[in-house]
Amino acid sequence: AILEGGETGEAVIPGDPEASLLLKAIQYGEQDLQMPPERKFSEEEISTIEKWIKDGAVWAEPEKKP
Repeated sequence: AILEGGETGEAVIPGDPEASLLLKAIQYGEQDLQMPPERKFSEEEISTIEKWIKDGAVWAEPEKKP
């Protein structure tokens, strides 16, 4: 779902942090797109997510139950 996106587009574009809405949201770069709404992540947390996106946004698939 994160790669398919929603009404505003793809949340993450692997390898392209600048085009990824997730990164824009956690950076609080746009008034209407701020995530999480309670508080901004630390610069270290944002940097970690930016690196993850830049490195291809790879994660392990959950095991499917038979």
